[in-house]
Amino acid sequence: MVTPGMPGAQVTVIGERVTITRICQWCNKPASIEVGLDSFNEWCAGGHAQKVWPSLSAEQREIIISGTHGECWDLMWTE
Repeated sequence: MVTPGMPGAQVTVIGERVTITRICQWCNKPASIEVGLDSFNEWCAGGHAQKVWPSLSAEQREIIISGTHGECWDLMWTE
């Protein structure tokens, strides 16, 4: 499945569940997040990740949005 704004993402749909796998641009390790199909479609239509997936942590949402692990995000922004 090709999704807008998610280059290099692997998206697998099984029934009502979607597994999004991204490769971190900093460490090149994969990370997978599973979400509901309806919420995934809402996000693809322009919904804000924080509102679509309030039960996911900020780190989990960042993996979906940018493909960046929480640890790598922290390393990017440390002084």
